[in-house]
Amino acid sequence: MADQFSQLVDIPAILFSILWIIGFAMILSALSIQHYNAQLQNIPFREQLKKPSFQIVLWIGLTLVSIGFAGISNSRWEQIIWAILAASTLFQAVEPFRKLRESSV
Repeated sequence: MADQFSQLVDIPAILFSILWIIGFAMILSALSIQHYNAQLQNIPFREQLKKPSFQIVLWIGLTLVSIGFAGISNSRWEQIIWAILAASTLFQAVEPFRKLRESSV
């Protein structure tokens, strides 16, 4: 029975799809929270989006999306491009993380 299931279902594709879905969910929830906080604090939404706490979630979410799409891509060149994008978005998360650590110290 388990052997038939593994023949019908592409488990790695499901796992990589879960990654990009979680990445998009993180981004959308962070946008929603920042919009709510901007309204509470009476500041422009764009100013709220510049905060390091949002930037970290944005870049990590984009990294997860890129990894997920790299995993479900069919051709090698697509996988390479998605992997490069994943590495660059993860690298982008370093700067807001550093700013957040400096502001909390």
